[in-house]
Amino acid sequence: MSDHKIKEMLHTIDKQATPKSISSGELLSNVYQQSSRQKKRRKNLSLAALLVFASSIGLLWIDQVRQTNKIVRESKTIEQLRYEISLLTQELNLTQQKVDEMLLAQRHKDRMNHLNAELESRVDPLLIIKQQDEETAETIYAQAKRKFNELNLKQSAIEDYIQVIHLFPDTPAADKARKELNDVETDQKGVFDEKKIQYSDFS
Repeated sequence: MSDHKIKEMLHTIDKQATPKSISSGELLSNVYQQSSRQKKRRKNLSLAALLVFASSIGLLWIDQVRQTNKIVRESKTIEQLRYEISLLTQELNLTQQKVDEMLLAQRHKDRMNHLNAELESRVDPLLIIKQQDEETAETIYAQAKRKFNELNLKQSAIEDYIQVIHLFPDTPAADKARKELNDVETDQKGVFDEKKIQYSDFS
């Protein structure tokens, strides 16, 4: 390599290694560009912060809307429950009213049945009197028959038979007393006729 070429190469290297001088205009331009880039970055950061803030507000608003909708739904549910409870209460009152009416009707029916049973269980006073008359007549007849057959008190027995016939004419004892008298034979009559003897004669 010749000396001329070596010098050119060194000159070229020196030119590349030497810093290029910057004019004041270029320096001002560079400063302005850096300032613009910083402002732009700050603007972008502010915008990003605003977006984050807006997003947070939006999320809060959405959450608030959801809470409001939930409250509204719960309120509607409560109102629906109140309405259903009101209907159930009305149905319960109607059912209770029907039950009360049925119970009242049943009590009235039971009362009537009880009264009818009492009426049926009561004995007719006339029947009681008739029964007592029959018992008394039967007692007198039994005594008269004993007097006549066992004690040989025939006249007293005849008087007792007549008492049975006059006092208790419609009793079985009176019928038996008539038969006993018809079987009695006296000295004057073959058949005893109690119709001709007055009850006052033996009272």
